[in-house]
Amino acid sequence: MFASPPQFRVLAGRREIGSVGVEVLLDTVGTRLILLAGRSWKVTHIDWRRRQGFVEEVAGGGKAKWASFPAGLSFQIASGMKAVVLGELPVGVDLSRRAVEALLEVRADLDAFADPDRLVLQRTAKGDWRWWTWGGLAANRTLAPWLPDLVDPTQRLNELWLRLHADLPGADIQAGLARARANLSVRPLPPVDRDALNGLKFSESLPPDLAADTAARRLVAADGASAVLAATTAAP
Repeated sequence: MFASPPQFRVLAGRREIGSVGVEVLLDTVGTRLILLAGRSWKVTHIDWRRRQGFVEEVAGGGKAKWASFPAGLSFQIASGMKAVVLGELPVGVDLSRRAVEALLEVRADLDAFADPDRLVLQRTAKGDWRWWTWGGLAANRTLAPWLPDLVDPTQRLNELWLRLHADLPGADIQAGLARARANLSVRPLPPVDRDALNGLKFSESLPPDLAADTAARRLVAADGASAVLAATTAAP
């Protein structure tokens, strides 16, 4: 038996615009904006049972997303990427000249944001804090509810970094991370869109709280998140 992530038909009124993967529709905070058929759309309603999303056109701001990895990059892959940026090379692999040049360019772009055991914070041009976790998508998704006072909940999560609240002093960030390391027994789960629970198999047989807990636990990577926190003990 094989399973693949579900595709949702996207409709503007009665007109079918196209289809998207479920990961595009899972943002739980703010307005859902997607990019499809060369235009931006605001998601107005999701029919989880029929796997349909209803949209209306907006001026801009939509994002496209393709799931080459159904659950995003894992902690192991993301941390392996960090190791390569820091200078490691795959054992027994011969790189072509073009590959070596490309690797040097990647390292030049990213080596300022990778450190073996020190906290790496970046102030972006917009004034945001960017914490380079190199933790993978599930670990970053796990860290967000663990660190509600630090992590901006409105962001679209990715595998390599988390956006922190822009008004935090660096010392407060370090103190928040230290508290999280000291309280790893407290592990809040990420929020789950209650409407999405209708897509769970046998969801009607589960109490809502148990269904939400089950879906949330499928999204987390506690070991990876703990490893990220443990690797940031030194001051920047």
